[in-house]
Amino acid sequence: MIYYSGKELFDRGYFLNFLKGPRGVGKTFLMKKRSTVRAVKKKSQFIWLRRYGTELDKDFRESFYRNIIKAANDPKAEMSEEDREELKDMHYKLEKNQIFASTKSYNGKDPIGYYYALSKTQAKKSVDYPIVNDVIFDEYIIKAKSTLHYLPNEFTTFMEFISTVTRLSRGKHVYCIGNNISFTDPYSLAFNMRPTKQRFTVYTNPANGKKNVCQEMYRNPEFENAMYNTEFGQIVQGTLYGAYAVENEALEDNLDFVAKKPPNALWRLGIRYCGVYIGFYLDMNEGRLYASRNYDRTSNRLYSLTREDHTLNTFLISNRKNMFMLRELASMFQHGDLYFEDVQLKTICLEMLPYIL
Repeated sequence: MIYYSGKELFDRGYFLNFLKGPRGVGKTFLMKKRSTVRAVKKKSQFIWLRRYGTELDKDFRESFYRNIIKAANDPKAEMSEEDREELKDMHYKLEKNQIFASTKSYNGKDPIGYYYALSKTQAKKSVDYPIVNDVIFDEYIIKAKSTLHYLPNEFTTFMEFISTVTRLSRGKHVYCIGNNISFTDPYSLAFNMRPTKQRFTVYTNPANGKKNVCQEMYRNPEFENAMYNTEFGQIVQGTLYGAYAVENEALEDNLDFVAKKPPNALWRLGIRYCGVYIGFYLDMNEGRLYASRNYDRTSNRLYSLTREDHTLNTFLISNRKNMFMLRELASMFQHGDLYFEDVQLKTICLEMLPYIL
């Protein structure tokens, strides 16, 4: 099978799921098809989520099921005969945040789902969704320097909406799907998800020992071979873009300047940025400065660079250039002597450093 089937992820049955896979492998197609079939057969509903209202424009609404119907009428497409019969003559309409569809077994009178922008979900906090079984957040990761940006406090906004949908019910599922761009998105940071070659990783909440968060890093040799046999694939094979788009390697993460700090490195300072404490340690032997997740919680050299990160335990810096240790940090970076203990921490620091330089 060339395209993503999702069976192994669905069989695991976790509440909150993060799926990263190659471009064009069928993640969105599969989630859309599966949610629709479940809705029309079980008389349930689903929610399709994007980040901004501009992503839910006329083109989005008019083309929502276009490729599903096309595949259902193509005998060569990867689709079960049961799903093909259900969807091949489907008619649909998306309006006023509701998804209507008529299929073989459903007349389309009532909505089978909803489409929302995460940025506007605060207005839905008092709405009940008793028969919504699945929430799909499509394209949950965005590229750095894109015209789109993560929402302020996005993780909180997302979790508040999921709380609205699920309430005290059980058996509902959330699927966040995207490409493997980076591990510095708000969700990877919140759940401490790290780069891995392992297909499935389940995260345990240290507060209660419960396992309800699953990450899938999907690769498929059949898909890779098929893509690299196309004219486009022959162009990108062997490039960073090919590794990302076809082989599911992180686009914006690399191992340059990534190294563990030596045990004899000396504490210098700590900075709180984007809610994460970063400790900086100086190795006098090598003349290198290391950024680490470890930091001295008792130190009086804990700083913040923004008001959002300022706490009772940090000193908010107003004049960065007058502080020797920050000048040292900037100089070490500019001379290639600043190292990071992992890729995720590196990306956070690279985002933070312009505040200092």
